Order: sequence, then C-alpha cells, then structure tokens
Amino acid sequence: MAGIGNKPLLMVFKFFALATTEQSLVTRAPWDGVSVELRCEPNPKYGLATQFDKHFFMFVISKMAHIKRTCGSTPRKVDVTIGEYLRATNTTSTGYAYDQVRLSIQRLQSMRIYTNIEMNGRGVDEWFSWFQRASMHYETRNVGGKERRCMTSFTIEPCDWIVAALEEDAELLTYAPEYFQLKSAFVQRVYEVARVESEQEIFKISLERLMLQTGFGHDAKAFRKNFRRQVVNSSGTGQTNVPEHAVYAFTAAAPETSVDWSQRVKAEDQWYVFVRNAPQQAVLEKHLDDIPEWEPSLSDYEMRTITPSAEKLKEAVMTS
Repeated sequence: MAGIGNKPLLMVFKFFALATTEQSLVTRAPWDGVSVELRCEPNPKYGLATQFDKHFFMFVISKMAHIKRTCGSTPRKVDVTIGEYLRATNTTSTGYAYDQVRLSIQRLQSMRIYTNIEMNGRGVDEWFSWFQRASMHYETRNVGGKERRCMTSFTIEPCDWIVAALEEDAELLTYAPEYFQLKSAFVQRVYEVARVESEQEIFKISLERLMLQTGFGHDAKAFRKNFRRQVVNSSGTGQTNVPEHAVYAFTAAAPETSVDWSQRVKAEDQWYVFVRNAPQQAVLEKHLDDIPEWEPSLSDYEMRTITPSAEKLKEAVMTS
C-alpha cells in the first residue's frame, strides 16, 4: 500500500475535534453563499473523535482505496493488523500505543455525526458513525511468565457514507510522513488546509478563512498568537512546523512583501502565504496581489456532493 492519504472533502472541513476536552463539534463553513454543516455528538464515555484518532481513520480509508484500485471493487469491511498501522505511521510499538489505537477505534465507532453533505446523490437524514462496526482481535501470549491477552488486529466496517465516496473515486491526497509525528492537533489542521490546495505551489489564505477551516474557536487575536507559537516557533524565524511548507505573514495594508511575524496587523488585513517544498526565507519578496488565493482541490464528484445540498439550503431559506 502507498502512503496514507485522505479524501480532499474530509480535509477541507473540520470533521474531528482538536482536543478531547471539546464537548461538542459543530462546523458551519460558508460554501458558495450557503453553509456546509457538520454536527458531532460524542459518546459520554469516550468523547469526540480527535485529530489524532483521524490517523487510524485515514489508514483504513487508504487501505480500502488500495483494494478498490487493485481489485476494482470497494470492500465493505477491511482487516487491519496493529503492526502494519504502527509501521505506516512510524509509531513505536508500546503498550501506550496499543491503548491509544483501541481508544481511537472506540471513539470513531461510538460518536454520532450529522452532515448535509451528500454522497452519490443521497443525503444523510440520520445520525451515523465513522465506523458502523469494529471488532478487535486478541491472542493469548506469555508475557513475563503470565498469560496475557494481546490485541493483534481489527476488522473495520466503515459507514456507508465513506464507502460511497470511495466507490465513486478512490483517489486520495497523500500526507507527508512527518504529519503523523506532529504533536499539535492545530498544526495538523493547518497542514491539511494547506495540503488540500494541491494545484498551486504558492497560495494565500486570509486569517478569517483559515480560522474557519481549522475550526479554531477563539478570536482573531488568540488565533494569531497560537499560529505564531505553534506553527512558526517562538523566534519567528527558521523552518515552520508545517511539513513541506514555508509560511509567511502578509498584510493587505503593505502588500509588497512579507512582514515580520511580530509586526502588529489588523485581523481583516492579515494573510498567510504558503509555499510548498521550498526552504523558509527571512522575507518573501512577492506582491500579495500576485499570489493566487487558496482554493481546495476538490474533484468534480466532491463538488457535486456539496452543491446539491447548497441548492436545497437556498430553497429552504427562500421558502422559510
């Protein structure tokens, strides 16, 4: 199997919590004048599935896509060994890692999701889970002179919504291996937003839009402070923490070149510029107006999954 990837549609919007402390997840992102909606209801015992749980979710999708491309049909369920998953994400095999995988599966299977995004022309009119069914398999081993039950593999049956997406198009956007070593869920989301723009090697995104797409639930001042602390680093110099991307701060008030990260910029004037596969420089000598704006690289099929819902929402607004 090639590297781990994801459907672009599942990268554009915030489908997973940034922290286990989030009590609810409601995403309403503007799209062509309407709102794409996502609501998640956590299991009281396990909580919401997080950005880190998404690693296992993506591994399952990637394996299903590989089977689809190889055999021509999308499997309704897939078998995964814990060893192959840990190797794929470069995670050390420890008791803690095993426990985290088990918790990820429990959250992915137990939380409930609603979205107005359609798949194959079918809307979602009931709550569903990422995994319809998940089975964990064990074997008994002698560990330190004691018989212990050790987790070895899983059988995962993803929701129909994901199966429908892969049946239509099994192509995924792969992630940089370094992504799985990031300790910050916020930086992971920033990377996903940058990665889903796969057509342009350099692009800009406004502070307001980046806040919406990352699902950052605080004000612009807090977002900017958090962005500099986690993405850029404390000094504001050197390579950023976003894999495969250099990042620069710009202001519409002085668009001729990038500005220092410590410079005060009005929120409505703040832009971030991403340059893929390029070393970080002290200054980016490029006019802001000459840089294309962020445009997620969704397939025609993925655009159709959003557009019908958007049209229905427009009709609902007009008739309400």
